[in-house]
Amino acid sequence: MKFLHFFRILFLLALPLSFSTHGSASSLQGKVIEVLDGERITVISLNRPLKVKLVAIAAPVKEQPYADVATQHLSQLVSDKYVVVRYTSLDDDGYLLGRVTVNDMDVGEQMVRDGVAWYDKSQGADFSDQDRQAYFVCEQAARKEARGLWQDSAAVAPWEFRRQLAASRNIVSSQQTVHAKSARAGKQALSSDDIFSAMTTAGGADGSDSGWKTLTPRPGKFSVLVPGNAIDYGATIPTPSGQTADVNYCMGRRGKKAYLVIWAKGPNDGVRDEQVADDTANGLVYGFGRGMKQSNPNFEVRRQRSVRLGPYSGWQYNVTSSGIPGTIRVFSRRAGQLREVYVLAALNGTEEDPQVQEFLGSFRIEKY
Repeated sequence: MKFLHFFRILFLLALPLSFSTHGSASSLQGKVIEVLDGERITVISLNRPLKVKLVAIAAPVKEQPYADVATQHLSQLVSDKYVVVRYTSLDDDGYLLGRVTVNDMDVGEQMVRDGVAWYDKSQGADFSDQDRQAYFVCEQAARKEARGLWQDSAAVAPWEFRRQLAASRNIVSSQQTVHAKSARAGKQALSSDDIFSAMTTAGGADGSDSGWKTLTPRPGKFSVLVPGNAIDYGATIPTPSGQTADVNYCMGRRGKKAYLVIWAKGPNDGVRDEQVADDTANGLVYGFGRGMKQSNPNFEVRRQRSVRLGPYSGWQYNVTSSGIPGTIRVFSRRAGQLREVYVLAALNGTEEDPQVQEFLGSFRIEKY
């Protein structure tokens, strides 16, 4: 369902902020153990495999000419080699987006220069003007020399190829949908778009209420009420210090309101509790806006007050947008060199709402 994917992405974008400062670019080192295609690799770092997508380049996709050549060329550049990945975020498929270097060679730039990938100007938000110019010049040089894929003067960029492919599939899908609706005689199931709309608009999809269930994960050592349809996930992500954080999250909805619970443990990295809370709340709101960029809701977050639960420091935040209010609570505690973080978030509801009050008030930590 689309709303679960939406929360998954915003969470993965936001969580590294809980273990760093201000979400700036971070680095990790590791060995390349797999080349998936012309732009994606698997790096093993701290005995954990991490999927990495080279930022700002687009290699031919599987159905296109030179796709195999691009994969083979990337393999020649990085396979079984130690690399540095400087990353800033994750893409919609959960890949770290980053610049990959071998010794002092920028692998993405080299792929563009060798004519096996395009320079993707829609990525590389952290690039300097000099970086952008370097990638642009590399592509122009490869074009001029007719290197690799540029031997074909009518080469189609991957994003354009995907658009054309999606358009052709949509035609078939639309035809199938018409027949399916007729067969159901007006009793059609909710689409993923309907469910997503129910989370982010006041109207809701059908007003259904899944009720509460109690979430008591182990070894989470806490309990909280979550919607009856809630689903939970777990992940391990890299942190700026080169270590990893174990994170879990649970999300679901009741009628118009969506609820999210996060519990995580990772390296402390010397960050203050207050900074952890601010960065986490701002990261989540950034994720809200990113996930809904087409409707441009302009989410804003403001700290309301401090809250506390035993030794856990906490802060409550008010989320505002046109017709989409929300509430976020972040609890944090340093335990030696580690940090524990708990997040409660409600979308389409404020603290004054009885249902949101019940959700926030149900949170209990069993052992301090």
